Amino acid sequence: MYAQCTAITIFGKGGIMNKKISFVLAAALMVELFAMAAPTQAQYVYLPNVVGMSGADAGSVIRSAGLTISWTYQYSVSVAEGLIISQDPPGGAMVPEGSDVHLFLSLGPQPVEVPDVVGMSETDASSELNSAGLTISWTSQYSGTVAEGLVISQDPAGGTTVPEGSVVALVMSLGPKPVKVPDVVGMSDDEAESAIHSAGLYVSITLQHSDTVAKGLVISQNPAGGTWIPEGSDVNFVISLGLRQPPVGPPVKPDAGCLAAHWKLDDGSGTTAIDSSGNGFDMTLYNNTWEDGVLEGAAHFHGMGYGEVSDVNYKDNVITLCAWVWHDVFIVNKIERYITAGQSTAAICKEYDGRLVFYVDTDDNLRHLLAEDVLTEGQWHHVAGIWDGLTQHLYMDGEEIADQQPEPVGVLGGISDVTLSSETGPFNGMLDDVRIYNCALSINEIRYLAGF
Repeated sequence: MYAQCTAITIFGKGGIMNKKISFVLAAALMVELFAMAAPTQAQYVYLPNVVGMSGADAGSVIRSAGLTISWTYQYSVSVAEGLIISQDPPGGAMVPEGSDVHLFLSLGPQPVEVPDVVGMSETDASSELNSAGLTISWTSQYSGTVAEGLVISQDPAGGTTVPEGSVVALVMSLGPKPVKVPDVVGMSDDEAESAIHSAGLYVSITLQHSDTVAKGLVISQNPAGGTWIPEGSDVNFVISLGLRQPPVGPPVKPDAGCLAAHWKLDDGSGTTAIDSSGNGFDMTLYNNTWEDGVLEGAAHFHGMGYGEVSDVNYKDNVITLCAWVWHDVFIVNKIERYITAGQSTAAICKEYDGRLVFYVDTDDNLRHLLAEDVLTEGQWHHVAGIWDGLTQHLYMDGEEIADQQPEPVGVLGGISDVTLSSETGPFNGMLDDVRIYNCALSINEIRYLAGF
């Protein structure tokens, strides 16, 4: 930009002044005019580093440097609440005086809700907590109620609100504590029970006649002494009842008045087995054929057939189940049912290992009476199971082969469905002359039914 030249005259007492002075003044005036017209130069200031300062201190420092501030508030796990996380531009730069500095102020960790991970596996619990932005501390302990590898407890509890990055303490189950089973064979029942309980184990007792072990002493135990098992497990031991008394007197025909149902299985055709007791419990049969039996006819189930009838009545807390049984070939590693009253009220079956078993369910306690005896394939056997309200008895071919007095005794149910063979545990063989009695038959009555 240029100043416009004009004539300048300066008057004084002596008239027009010397021209030399006039030119000097004119030159000075033109310099001033050029200075006024030139652009203003910006002033730069040093930007302090305020990261880590409190918001108040950082604001004071920045303003003292002649700068302005804009704020952003954000959560941070690593920077405490109220301190500066970062700044833009960064500290140490030269910036124009009056420019804006953007400060990021920490609100501290973000509040998060703790997931409930009790009962989860270690992998699932870790995933849930890490996804929520939380860290974990682990401890382990034995538990008789929580399976191994699952979370027993947590602190803080699920649903609690905590700062992001907080530690959640988890207790992981090691499962039941292993304990060594005491050897109680040969002890009295009281001594054996005390030893088992002292080891942190529970007791189930079976009573059985023995020709070699004195009455009241332990014949055998399962698991064996010295075995390591989870704390709180059951140990069954068999207490001797002493010598079994032989039957006295001749076989006796059972009283027909306590016969609840009787399927002779002499029908020979069709899909119905008539109840010859006169109580009207005719049974529907499925997938069976008719064959010759011990007495007359028999129902052959071929490992797939079964029969069923509903609402058979018998007296509370007493029952006798009996039948003639023929096995074609044992189905290996499978339970085969002969007679079942209800889902588990009372039943006679072949166990997985081929042994004969009679069980009753008293007050929802399932009592298995297992015999060492195994039925012979391709041969008729008479089997009977009796519950007299106190003792279970199991008979094969007119001879008692096992008995027990379960503890606590409990009460048997009174009305239930009855099945021969089973849809879920079919019997590979034949049944003949199946009976249910509303009483506990004597050994001499069982001998009569078995043909003695």
